[in-house]
Amino acid sequence: MLNNIVSYLKEKEIFYELVKDIKELVSFKVGGYADIVIYPSKTEQIKGIIDNLNSNQIKYFVLGNGTNTYFSDNGYKGAIISTKLLNKAFIDNNRLIAQCGCKIHDCAIMAYESNLTGMEFTYGLPGCIGGCIYMNASAFNKDMSNIVEITRVLNIHTGEITELNTEEHKYGMKYSVFFVILQRLPL
Repeated sequence: MLNNIVSYLKEKEIFYELVKDIKELVSFKVGGYADIVIYPSKTEQIKGIIDNLNSNQIKYFVLGNGTNTYFSDNGYKGAIISTKLLNKAFIDNNRLIAQCGCKIHDCAIMAYESNLTGMEFTYGLPGCIGGCIYMNASAFNKDMSNIVEITRVLNIHTGEITELNTEEHKYGMKYSVFFVILQRLPL
């Protein structure tokens, strides 16, 4: 079944690594080996990757920056989808638009250099935008609910991409709707 995934990734020219040491992917530097780590570079690739993994009955885990994430020393039997290459960000109409894999620290610098305020509290945070939105990262009595206006999300079952506004995130202390609706991934 893994051969089917590898063939698909080669055909679509999506970077991957077989038998990858997970320690290289997470901040705590622990964990065994993953069967395969897949690195989509375009958000459109995620749906096809997930469809292919599901049809081949291969479990998967979506990994952002790997901050505060543990894996067993026995490894991960399945695919890890890394958002590491989904790291594009730009300023449009005085708003920062960022993909889920952008490091929050880099986004804070970009906002500062563009004279945008509100992200200052994120400057020292580890992690990436997707993870920070997912868990409503906070510091200095501010959190992501103070700055996120809209998030594009992928429903991993239907493939539909929709947008959530601030209210729809249902933010709370270290909490968002993504804890409940696990079939949606912030893009």
